[in-house]
Amino acid sequence: MDVERLMKDLTVEQLHHIQGNLQIEMEGKKEELREMVGRRYRDVLEASSEVRNVRELAEKLAEAVSNARATQSVVEARPLSREQQVSVQRFIALHRLLAMIGEPDSDALSDAFALTLAELLHKQLTTEPLPQSLFLHVIRPRYASCFTASLAYVFRNTMHSVVSGLTGRIIRTRRQLLADLEEEIGELSETNWVANQLTALALLQGADHQKLLDIYLEGRKV
Repeated sequence: MDVERLMKDLTVEQLHHIQGNLQIEMEGKKEELREMVGRRYRDVLEASSEVRNVRELAEKLAEAVSNARATQSVVEARPLSREQQVSVQRFIALHRLLAMIGEPDSDALSDAFALTLAELLHKQLTTEPLPQSLFLHVIRPRYASCFTASLAYVFRNTMHSVVSGLTGRIIRTRRQLLADLEEEIGELSETNWVANQLTALALLQGADHQKLLDIYLEGRKV
């Protein structure tokens, strides 16, 4: 837009009229974005309910497996308590969630939700004891006979190190995901994609509507 030419060709009244139209259009866009973000928040709440249902099913499955007759091995896995079963589920889920982030078929909101859950699981695992027999419930059963009691002890300590060592990976993943979300938002053309991206940012940053709008407008300038 040639601003200097407009100043010469148009009257002050015409310029005020153009400015007013632009402000009205901008307010309309702001309202559309607020509505889209609100809908996505509701989607996140519904997804949280589904996650709770999946977790309940996983707990029932773990309980059924622990009650099944164990095969003979050098180290026989003792039945896990309910708390230990939850630790097993968290350990497995943490690795699967981190592996999901950034997959070609994933979207921004899925990545943000997976990272949020992974951070929660990691925090819980770093503050609770891992059972010595945990490895027998994580590795494939046919390999269990290869371990002795001393190796089981070493493996348990190794798993503590693995859980603690994931801190750096989670921090780097969060930093990279946030950078990608903010960089890509200005390139999106579909309304649903923009809403998905903004909701992912809201989930990770806890940003309000105004902050999300600022991020979007800044992305469009680039």
